[in-house]
Amino acid sequence: MAKVTIGMPVFNGGQDLRRAIESLLDQTFGDYRLIISDNASTDGTRDLCLGYASSDSRIEYFRQKANIGAAANFKFVLDKAETPYFMWAAADDFWLPEFIQANLEVLERDDRLVSSVTKVRMMLDEDRSCLSKGTKSLLRDPSSNIFHYLMNPSDNSRFYGLFRTDCLRASFPLSEFLAMDWAVAAATLLQGGHYEVDKVLMVRCKTPTRRYFSAGHGGPAWTFARLFPLWQLTRYLVFQTRIPLTIGTVFALALMNVCKTLESTYYGLTDRHRPVAPAGGQGADIP
Repeated sequence: MAKVTIGMPVFNGGQDLRRAIESLLDQTFGDYRLIISDNASTDGTRDLCLGYASSDSRIEYFRQKANIGAAANFKFVLDKAETPYFMWAAADDFWLPEFIQANLEVLERDDRLVSSVTKVRMMLDEDRSCLSKGTKSLLRDPSSNIFHYLMNPSDNSRFYGLFRTDCLRASFPLSEFLAMDWAVAAATLLQGGHYEVDKVLMVRCKTPTRRYFSAGHGGPAWTFARLFPLWQLTRYLVFQTRIPLTIGTVFALALMNVCKTLESTYYGLTDRHRPVAPAGGQGADIP
């Protein structure tokens, strides 16, 4: 049995998808399964994926009959995993050859860790990039780790690191909500630490913040979800995963809610004069 499963949820991947798959095939660690779930793409994603699947037995391709939403697509590939380690792979990102090997060595060396990710370069556009701030190690006790994470999830690149599969499954919500990837990352910290490998071995394309809020701006101008966009995340962490409610954690959750309410209000007002983005976006699904 393979040791690692790579889950790739995709919607209309385009040529970025080819680059992503090629970079995974070039990994120095090759004992993995690549599970691609096509969220009812309308471009050439199906033909591209079938071509790769027919030439490499490690690749399995599934096509959803209808778009099931980003979160469900992320869960679909996770549910297919039968290996001790798992990572999500966005279809518009790519990886240097040592990415899996470097993170796997960390997790196999220290069973107190549940996740490892390398440093990540974020592409802001074709000419500009910066280092991700969302991969820093969190190696203290669960209360401290969750507090420091919630104070600044940043771009949450740690979500695309290598995880222990059982930990990730136990941390995945049953329903979809805004910033679900933040909820997953925070919940995994109840079970162990996150480690940052001090090498840049992954490149991500930055998703515009507006896209995360666009789905919520097609209805009435003011709704409960728009005023309190992180209420479901907060409920999940407090009542379902039962994170330690220290003074610091409560403060961090409150600050997150205030900041996202202001952001959501801003995009709600400005999006009245902009076309609504199509469901699912372009390229990678975003949870």
